[in-house]
Amino acid sequence: MPLLSSLKRALTFNFLLVAAVPVLFLGLLNIQLMFNYQLDGVRERNMLQAKSVAEEVRSFLDEVHIDLQLVEATIAADELLQSARMNNHLASVVKNSLFFDSIYLLDANGKVLQSSVQASPQAQPMLDLSEHQLFKGEFPIQGPTWSGTFMSPVTGEPSIAIGLPVPQGYLLGNIRQRSLGRVLERASQYGGVEVSIIETGGALIASSTSEMNMQGVSFADHPSIAMAVQGQDTTQEFIQGTKYYLESVAHIPDSKWLVWVGLNMSNMLVPIDNMRHLLIGVMILAVLLGAIIAILNVRRLIQPLTLLGHRAGQIAGGHYEFAFRPSGFTEIDALANQITSMSHAIKVREESIITNEQRFRDLVNSIDGIVWEMEYPSFRFLFVSRQAENLLGYPIHKWYTDADFWEHKTHQDDLPQAKAYCRMMTEKHQDHDFEYRMSAADGRIVWMHNLVTVVIENNRPVRLLGVMLDVTVQKELLNELSRSEQNYREIFNATSDAIFIHDAVSGQVMDVNQATLNMFACPYEEALSGGIVQFSQGDNPSIREEVLQKFKEAQETGVASYEWQARRANGELFWAEVKLRSATVGNQQRILAAVRDISERRDAAEKIREANERLTLLIDRMPLGCIFWSPEFTVNMWNPAAQAIFGFTEAEMLGKGPYDTIIPEMTRDTEPIWDRLMTGDKSAHGVHDNVTKRGKIITCEWYNTPARDISGETIGVISMVQDISARKTAESELGKYRAQLEELVRERTEQLQAAQQELVQKERLAVLGQLTATVSHEIRNPLGTVANALYLLKESLKGQEYAHLARPLTLAERNVERCDNIISELLDFSRQRKIQKQPLAIGPWLADLIGEFYIPGEVQLHWALDSHTVVPVDSERLRRVMINVITNALQAFDEAPDRVQKLEISSRTVDERYEIIVSDNGPGMSEEVLARIYEPMYSTKTFGVGLGVPIIKNVLESHGGGVEYHSEVGKGTTVVMWLPLLADAC
Repeated sequence: MPLLSSLKRALTFNFLLVAAVPVLFLGLLNIQLMFNYQLDGVRERNMLQAKSVAEEVRSFLDEVHIDLQLVEATIAADELLQSARMNNHLASVVKNSLFFDSIYLLDANGKVLQSSVQASPQAQPMLDLSEHQLFKGEFPIQGPTWSGTFMSPVTGEPSIAIGLPVPQGYLLGNIRQRSLGRVLERASQYGGVEVSIIETGGALIASSTSEMNMQGVSFADHPSIAMAVQGQDTTQEFIQGTKYYLESVAHIPDSKWLVWVGLNMSNMLVPIDNMRHLLIGVMILAVLLGAIIAILNVRRLIQPLTLLGHRAGQIAGGHYEFAFRPSGFTEIDALANQITSMSHAIKVREESIITNEQRFRDLVNSIDGIVWEMEYPSFRFLFVSRQAENLLGYPIHKWYTDADFWEHKTHQDDLPQAKAYCRMMTEKHQDHDFEYRMSAADGRIVWMHNLVTVVIENNRPVRLLGVMLDVTVQKELLNELSRSEQNYREIFNATSDAIFIHDAVSGQVMDVNQATLNMFACPYEEALSGGIVQFSQGDNPSIREEVLQKFKEAQETGVASYEWQARRANGELFWAEVKLRSATVGNQQRILAAVRDISERRDAAEKIREANERLTLLIDRMPLGCIFWSPEFTVNMWNPAAQAIFGFTEAEMLGKGPYDTIIPEMTRDTEPIWDRLMTGDKSAHGVHDNVTKRGKIITCEWYNTPARDISGETIGVISMVQDISARKTAESELGKYRAQLEELVRERTEQLQAAQQELVQKERLAVLGQLTATVSHEIRNPLGTVANALYLLKESLKGQEYAHLARPLTLAERNVERCDNIISELLDFSRQRKIQKQPLAIGPWLADLIGEFYIPGEVQLHWALDSHTVVPVDSERLRRVMINVITNALQAFDEAPDRVQKLEISSRTVDERYEIIVSDNGPGMSEEVLARIYEPMYSTKTFGVGLGVPIIKNVLESHGGGVEYHSEVGKGTTVVMWLPLLADAC
């Protein structure tokens, strides 16, 4: 059809088939409704955020108020208020506070009494803050009062103040506005809003933006502020210049401040506009879809377009050969021709790109380092060269898939500094380089030198390009060089000899060690300026010319040495030994001079010579015989005293042994002693019979000591000998008299000790008897009166109103009873009552006694009693013994309340005697306490008189028996009491 020979005409015709106008109208209406709905949601959210910020600010003001109340409480303490340290205390509060920049204590007229910004009240004149903005010229303030914004005189920053009345006047705290601003900044981080705090008059208190804080913007012209002053929280739009705001105002509870939350609607409407455009696009797509449906009715139009699209897909897949039959539409045929041209051009460009890309990759991979590209500020890799696998061993895909790959593989000790430096230099738009360590896949630590280029777009760094170079080998070489230098320096300075390093040609000193400076007492520069020749002043055997000659000798032969008198920097002379050696240091010929102070060695040699002379004189004149035996047991030294004792001269004894000379034929027992001496035994002292040159037998005392050389090897034996024949005879007679005298003294001593113990015991018992008589007469009667009075009080004070007196009366009765028991113990011990023995079956008797005894519930009692044996006893006296023993065991448990308490009582017949055994697992007694328990008046308790055990012992011994105590600390005590059996007992 000629009408449709043009694609433009065909599409126009088909679009007329689509009802585009109604669709667009309905779509735009829908968009407007959505816009209104979203705007209502934004208003509600803005108001909720304003109220939330108001609550946060209220919490902030409460915290500030509480902190100032704590300061008020401290001031209320008169001692601290009068202290000169009050200013320091206020300064410490400000230093540790998150809010205050200064605190002042004012009098009733607003003058400063104490301040956090002055060391003492006398340090500077009294300040006058009566005109402070907080007071506004009006006194007094009745409660917590907040000021507007002002510039702090301490920090020079915007501040607000809180005033609080105190008994002394007022407590005023200046609060850093930025501390309140941080609260607003946190609120403004969510939703992109601006948050401010203002007074009811519109004056700005604080804002989330620093520009508004510095400018002191007024909100008096905002309509929402005017409505909020009337007590109504509101949300309204406000247009100011080019800004279109949605502002919400809310009251801060319990204050005269308002919270203003402003949302820049210009930015807020961008998402809504984008949504509107998106919906319009969707509606246009719907119209196009309708048009396509209409076009489908025209087969002749669809076929060429489909074929053209198919061919275009082939081009996209890389098949650039393109053939197209005429479609009958001029536009489609023209498009087909253009696509054919484009296909050819794409083919040519693709071949060129492939070639260039291959060249680029070959170039990048040929670099001996990792070429990389990174996104900033996320530090995510966009490109990494293949060299990364060779250097670190990680597959390339891990560099891309792991967003934090560089941070994970960088050594954790280097990461913070490397990342911070890279970020700092990038933000400065500066190319940079730095070094750090990375962990390779095989665990190696690789040093990387990173060369970084910063890519800037729109005045912001967006990408980083760079090359990572492996500098591990260089690092190791530098470290090895540093260690070698350090080792050389430590060895050089560690030697105790002074070392000079001279240039072999010029003689100039190149270096000296620390020992040189110490030896010659000179600084390093002075030692380098002159060298060893400078310190060669002194007397023979060395002079300066001879020293220079020795240097020439060392240069020619390699070594030289000599001794000389050296001079220190302070002029002091000392003997030194110098050893010179030729050496090559750093490819340079050097002469090394090692100087050693030998003053002490020369002094020691002289002292050794003098000591040898004195030793020889001492040996020759000593009264004891001194003999030095060789390892072969022959004489190497024989002094005159040995000649006087044995009659042999030194010439006669040298090289001879003792067996043919001074040891009699019948005594040849010195071999074992000699063997011990040669193995190092120093205790070979003895008395032996020896023979003189004339054949006389004498008694000699020998002191033998092995002699050792400097290496510790035994080189012989030194013997000191003395003729004690006369002394032995006198000692033999004296020994007889000594033995007789010692036996006589021992007998007399035992008699005196027994008499003394008996006398002490009688005196102690006499005193105890007198004390008992006095106590029983003078205390027992008053105790009876006290007991009767307590009984009458207890009977008279019955009733609920006197219930609180029951416990004190019971304690009083118990203590009266305790005093009476103590008197009874004193009487029992001092009277020595006569024992009235009667045959008694002790087993059943003990069972009855245990049944009558009160045993606490926490004590585990076990007994095993012999029920057939009959023993003659005084049952009342024995009862007192058992009560004392069991009571002591129960009282011992009080000292170990944490362990399981066990009490065991048993009886048995052993070796013609009857034994009663009482054991407890209490704390036990030490050996010192156990040794004194039988002493009267000895006790480890805080109560009682210490007569319990002595009474037990007296009663049992008066029956012909006894008692034994066995105890161990931490394990308990066992008491074994025994009584003799009847002659016919079975």
